[in-house]
Amino acid sequence: MTMVARAVIIRRGRMLLAYDKKNQMYFLPGGHVEPGELIEETLKREAREEFRGRVSNVKFIGACENHFPNGPGDRHHEMNIVFTAGVDRSNVVSYEDHIHFVWKPATELAQYRILPRGIASAIMKALRTGRPFWLVRVSR
Repeated sequence: MTMVARAVIIRRGRMLLAYDKKNQMYFLPGGHVEPGELIEETLKREAREEFRGRVSNVKFIGACENHFPNGPGDRHHEMNIVFTAGVDRSNVVSYEDHIHFVWKPATELAQYRILPRGIASAIMKALRTGRPFWLVRVSR
């Protein structure tokens, strides 16, 4: 199982999303936890690596266990630990070739292909209610 740290970053009603150019889908900024690394430190490291930014005010908001196909006969199993966070800039530019960052209206997230499926609505509900979410996604 892979552990992944994800950040919900909202500024002026817009949420920061990463766009995977190859797979044409969106996901929350963040990345894989390295061995021995604290998950909150993963968010900080990924922000430095991906867009030379600094995240702050990191707070747990929920988790998503995700199982999905990863090629013929291969399945991937990951645990996404999701936090709200602030970021030190509004002009977020990717330093990685396979992604770019966009600010999308938080109220319109349902119209975008954000993976894992269902995570956008779980996040919006958690933000509205103040209660953390638990989501399990199994894709065939």
